[in-house]
Amino acid sequence: MGGSSPASRFRQVVAAHGWDAAMFGLWRRDSLLKTTLHKPYYGSDCALLAEMAILGPFVHAPNAILYSRDHPTRSVRLPNSERLAWQNPDGSTANAFELSRRVKHLVAITYRHRRTAPLGRTLFHLLAWILDPVLVARFCLEAVGVVSPQLREKLRAAGWGALKRIYVGSDRSPG
Repeated sequence: MGGSSPASRFRQVVAAHGWDAAMFGLWRRDSLLKTTLHKPYYGSDCALLAEMAILGPFVHAPNAILYSRDHPTRSVRLPNSERLAWQNPDGSTANAFELSRRVKHLVAITYRHRRTAPLGRTLFHLLAWILDPVLVARFCLEAVGVVSPQLREKLRAAGWGALKRIYVGSDRSPG
């Protein structure tokens, strides 16, 4: 990811899957202090990575050893209900608006760093990402979940089933 513009690096991190392991990398303290840091919602790590990408390129350290413990209670392995309780311990909300919170955070990040990465470019990349049909469906599910969490879960299961049928034999993952 070295050599590209701040807006291009932002786009690469926002649009790509699989960058989350970079959260376990080494960070320069002075760069980290320029960020909004990790917010209390699921997916905030992706926003922090996007913000760090605006601030500078990521460098791969080929001889570095990464130890990321995988365990059954890791947040990515929790059922939705447990993940909601994890990110919202006071239980004030049954629908955590995970994706909406991330988008709101990403908009704040683009505005905060508008002198480093032109706002028009970063917002364009963010809008292009948001308009992905899978993300549009996720936004709709968040809205439905306000009215009926049970219906949201049924629609989500049906959507995943449809995506799995579409992507059978494809090299692209639905998630």
